[in-house]
Amino acid sequence: MRFLPAHRTARQLIPLCLAIAACQTPASVSTIQPNAESLAEGTLATSPVVSSADRNLATALLMQWWDLFEAPETKDRSFIVDKIFSEDVVLRMSEGDLIGRTAIGTALENLPKTRGRSHQLLTINLADAGADAYTLSATFNYQILQLDGQLDSGESAYEHTVRKTTNGQFVLTEITAEVLAPGNDAKFSPSYMRNRAYGTLAYYLGQTDTLKDSYPALQTILTEQAEIHGMFDPAQQSFNPRGDGVLLGYEEISNWLASRQTSFDAVAHEIVHIDVLSENEDQIQIAAEIKTKAWAKSGDQISVVVPVRIAMIDKDEAFLRILRIER
Repeated sequence: MRFLPAHRTARQLIPLCLAIAACQTPASVSTIQPNAESLAEGTLATSPVVSSADRNLATALLMQWWDLFEAPETKDRSFIVDKIFSEDVVLRMSEGDLIGRTAIGTALENLPKTRGRSHQLLTINLADAGADAYTLSATFNYQILQLDGQLDSGESAYEHTVRKTTNGQFVLTEITAEVLAPGNDAKFSPSYMRNRAYGTLAYYLGQTDTLKDSYPALQTILTEQAEIHGMFDPAQQSFNPRGDGVLLGYEEISNWLASRQTSFDAVAHEIVHIDVLSENEDQIQIAAEIKTKAWAKSGDQISVVVPVRIAMIDKDEAFLRILRIER
């Protein structure tokens, strides 16, 4: 968002990487692979060398960045700044550049007060830029509800350079902002919790898109008694001794995820759609459709859209925590 007085018009406002709001990807759905080919225009696309895991993790990073703008003023989200920006990050805007993590943090602290900000994703694209870097481009509609009740809105395009660190996490290194057109929205649509849920789900998929022996990063987004329902036959008691078909807690969930290595060479996931079923101040329930592809060791390829319901809770951490996933 541009750091301008509240009376400036929507045409003049530059929404400094505001959060993806409606948590709904475009209606068209792309084909995904572990190292995916270029995808259809207007979808979450990847270049030939961008993995599904990296695409989802980069999307989760983007959600965290935009989280900083949509959070209610009663919440302090400034701790995210050190997590998601490189020290020498550059934010390029028409009115001038901001250079460095400290400068961006200070600008965020001095944003004009509003009654709320929200955003709706239109398109998002991830492409390889070489040397563990990617270009993440997004277009979205934004809304800014001013203190006097005026609703500013419009469409913006942002291009982000993201880099993978030595621990496999992503940070933002450069951001370029452009306003495409002003809008004339009549009603403000809050989106803070919905976008937090989108980012949490993208992070979960980004971690689980890699087949490996354990998934310690999931401990940061699962509640202690997190449940996953409907992912295996209850008659299989190798994942839990109860025979109820429910994965309970990190150990059972991680063991089940690790077991996929015996059947598959690779898996890939893409969030197709998210609807909010209910939300309050600290909890949200969503219905999501996830396009899943798997490459079996037998040579078969599986492609299916899986509907799930997910309950999450906000503990004021980097992401929400998952309470329950039901297929």
